[in-house]
Amino acid sequence: MPTRSTPELIRQGRAVLNELALEAGRDPTSITVLAYMAPAERTVLQSLAEAGADAAVVRLEGESEAAALAQLEQLAQQVL
Repeated sequence: MPTRSTPELIRQGRAVLNELALEAGRDPTSITVLAYMAPAERTVLQSLAEAGADAAVVRLEGESEAAALAQLEQLAQQVL
């Protein structure tokens, strides 16, 4: 599984996946594309979504649970 994919890599991968799915008689939208280890930044997540990612696993900075929760809260406020 590739990590730290760029929007361009997601776009390229989604295009190939869509083509292969159609050739196999599958609905391309039934296949989830996950961006793994994405930075927890709204603009990056938005770019990945626009490129074809359906979901993302974000990379959190910090070593404590409190730091991770604070970062998630900040991200939630930006995105929601």
